[in-house]
Amino acid sequence: MKNSKFSPKIILYSIITTYLIISLIAGLVIAEKNTKSVGFPNSEPMFVFKNNNDEHFIKLMFLGNSYQIDFSNIHYYIDEVSSYVYNYFM
Repeated sequence: MKNSKFSPKIILYSIITTYLIISLIAGLVIAEKNTKSVGFPNSEPMFVFKNNNDEHFIKLMFLGNSYQIDFSNIHYYIDEVSSYVYNYFM
């Protein structure tokens, strides 16, 4: 079995790599926001959160593409479980 030694270099490199990746993503988001505001005056918002009786989703606009994450099924199951628990204890 190999002995592994604690190396501060590995931790430092992982912190630097994580910081650079987060900075890259933040830079892309900022550039996208500024480009939309200058070039396209009637653009959709970058982030839409919809939570009403009929729709439960998050919509993201990034680099000209629209991504939608639907939470309707999850919301339905959580609502069923919570109503069951509420009726059980009341």
